[in-house]
Amino acid sequence: MGKRRSRSAATMQKTEAGRDAYNAGRNLTIVNNRAGLGRAWIFVAFGVLVLASITTGAVVAFTTSHGSTPRTGPSIAKSSVKPPPVAFTVRKENGACLGAWMVRKPLSALPKTPTDGNADWTPWVKSAGAVDADLTRATVVIQGTSRQAVSLTGIKFNVKHESAIHGLIVGPGCGGPATGAYVETNLDEDPPRIVSSSSDPKATVGETPNHYKRFWLPYVISETDPLVLIVQGYTQKYDCIWSVDIYWSSEEAKGIIHIDNNGTPFETSTSRYQTGFVYGVK
Repeated sequence: MGKRRSRSAATMQKTEAGRDAYNAGRNLTIVNNRAGLGRAWIFVAFGVLVLASITTGAVVAFTTSHGSTPRTGPSIAKSSVKPPPVAFTVRKENGACLGAWMVRKPLSALPKTPTDGNADWTPWVKSAGAVDADLTRATVVIQGTSRQAVSLTGIKFNVKHESAIHGLIVGPGCGGPATGAYVETNLDEDPPRIVSSSSDPKATVGETPNHYKRFWLPYVISETDPLVLIVQGYTQKYDCIWSVDIYWSSEEAKGIIHIDNNGTPFETSTSRYQTGFVYGVK
């Protein structure tokens, strides 16, 4: 049995495994490889040119800068008079055994946490100004709006690094890995690095070693064949403000699906500098 990653009550113990062809230089873009070729052409801005061997031609891009709730909507179309042929939802759950949170406020200033084991912690998270401790996980469903096939051609992680939070970590003290097709990213690196992925809906997110088939792009979806993808990012160094852009094309139309936390970026802070752990606020 492989060792599985899960959120602990203190710090996250991350095994940086699964290094693959996604590793590349600063501000890179991998574009579609030509049919029949086993490589992808990689263009690097302000860096070196890299050529990576890829089984089916992944399309990935990364950018980095320093310094809970379902969301639905059409993608941003770049060149299409008709409505975009793709729609999506983003679900980030905040509940018992689904996470822990870093807070900047003192214990005396925190609202009471839910007592029901099935309660949604989202109102408490917002009221406390809490952010995800160590990792953030969201489920994205992308589906075509007609019989017309849509090709997902690229994924870009936008990350801003800020100083890690020094404060309490609050959570129910439980949690574990999720199951599904996924992409897991190290948010600390510049550029962010995909460390593990799978296209298998039965895969364990973040399992090391990863014995599942990796998630590759392009990935074709339609109205009857949607993609359900878990996006997970983790940090051991910073307070990371981040979002994800997924690129799509369908015939002559192209666009971007912007993945965030109901209109605001995801925020994930390492628990390395926690001042204490609280299982609940009474």
